[in-house]
Amino acid sequence: MTTNRVSPHPRSRTSSRGGHTLAHLRQDGVATVHQLRRLGVTSGALTRRCRPGGPWQRVLPRTYLFHNGPPTARQRSRAALLYAGEGAMLTGPEALRLFGLRYIPPLPGTHVLVPYNRHARSRDFVTVLRTRHVPRPRNVAGFPTAPLPRALVDTTRLGADLQQVRAACAEAVQRGRCSVEALTEEILGTSARGIAPIRAVIQELLAGVRSVSEAQARDVLRTGGLPEPLWNATLLLADGTFLATPDGYWPDTGVLLEIDSREYHLSPADWHRTMNRRNHLSSHGLHPLAFTPAQLRLRPSDVIRHIAQALSTYAGCAPPHIRVVPIGQG
Repeated sequence: MTTNRVSPHPRSRTSSRGGHTLAHLRQDGVATVHQLRRLGVTSGALTRRCRPGGPWQRVLPRTYLFHNGPPTARQRSRAALLYAGEGAMLTGPEALRLFGLRYIPPLPGTHVLVPYNRHARSRDFVTVLRTRHVPRPRNVAGFPTAPLPRALVDTTRLGADLQQVRAACAEAVQRGRCSVEALTEEILGTSARGIAPIRAVIQELLAGVRSVSEAQARDVLRTGGLPEPLWNATLLLADGTFLATPDGYWPDTGVLLEIDSREYHLSPADWHRTMNRRNHLSSHGLHPLAFTPAQLRLRPSDVIRHIAQALSTYAGCAPPHIRVVPIGQG
């Protein structure tokens, strides 16, 4: 069956150009007008195929889809790249999705990065970002894609808010997809315009914060004028036995901070494990404090009061037999 074959004559099923067909393009069923003409498709044939009810459709200027239904996500990405032209690469949320992140800022459209001297403009569902600092693209799922640090920066510039940028960057770093150093290097080579949220997030990551809830806790502590703990430090016993990696730890007091993100989803078994763990920490002279993300958001003054009281009560009471290894130094 040869339904994908085209030629200058719609009734013919084979191309007159060396036997090549649309299938040889391997472009998810999308092609530019220049590619179609090289295959022998005349302007008249293209017009007839794209009439209402016809088998094809134009999805972007000079860019065509070989069926008349809604384009798939891959076809939209392919069409955006073909429309933007040579040197274009996917960036922004679509690039984050291709890299396998789960927390994708819900920005509309498909975003492509192009060299500054390209003249493609944003159109329909495509947003074009022009840059003088063109990164080397990665081939991800068959698409030229901006490196993850650049895609995160571009996502910020495209309008993602602080919480969305926190979630995406924290996931990328926590899952080992991107280093804090790579993010830092990326913002050094880019314009400061529109990237204030990711600059703030990088400072949080450099401090050891690795989740949105930890970043919110850091904001609460700063609002209350409380000293910043060590974030995600590893606590070891004197013989090197692992004890815990709390969200936050004040080493001069033995007070540690835990954020219960599963506040309403603990099974009885989970609850018992949590209680046993905290009792174990207390038996070593530590003082765990636990709060939920809802408490951080809705009752920050209560959180500040409890932490301030604990830091005052246990000042100078850090257990001497516990060794602290800051994040990144293990």
